Amino acid sequence: MKEQKSGGSIICIASTASHQSLWPQTITAYTASKFGVRGFTKQVAAELAQYNIRVNSISPGCMMTDMLQSVITQDESRRKLFEDNCVMHRIANPSELNGIVVYLMSDASSYATAADYRVDGGVL
Repeated sequence: MKEQKSGGSIICIASTASHQSLWPQTITAYTASKFGVRGFTKQVAAELAQYNIRVNSISPGCMMTDMLQSVITQDESRRKLFEDNCVMHRIANPSELNGIVVYLMSDASSYATAADYRVDGGVL
C-alpha cells in the first residue's frame, strides 16, 4: 500500500474478549492475543496514517465460527451460555460482519482510523 501511494484500509479482527472477561470461559491466551490485536491496530494506524492507510479493528461478539461450533459440539449446554450472554439472545452468523467490513473498506470511512468497532449483539 505504501508503494502504490494510493492509501488503503487494513482491518484487524479482535474480540469482545479484548474488552472484558468472558467468564466462565477459560480463554486466557485467546484474550491476551486479542488485546494485542487492538494494541497493534492503534500503533500501526499511527505509523501508517502518513501514507493515507487506515487501520481499524472489529471486535465480534459470539459468532458461529468453527471454533465456537467445536466448543458447542463438546457440550451442547454451552449454547445457552453464549446466547444468554448478549441482549439479542442469539449467536451471530459471521456474515453479519459484512456491513462493517464494507464500511471500513470504503471511502465512507475515510476519516476512521485506530478505532475498534464492536459487533457483539449487545454484550458490552
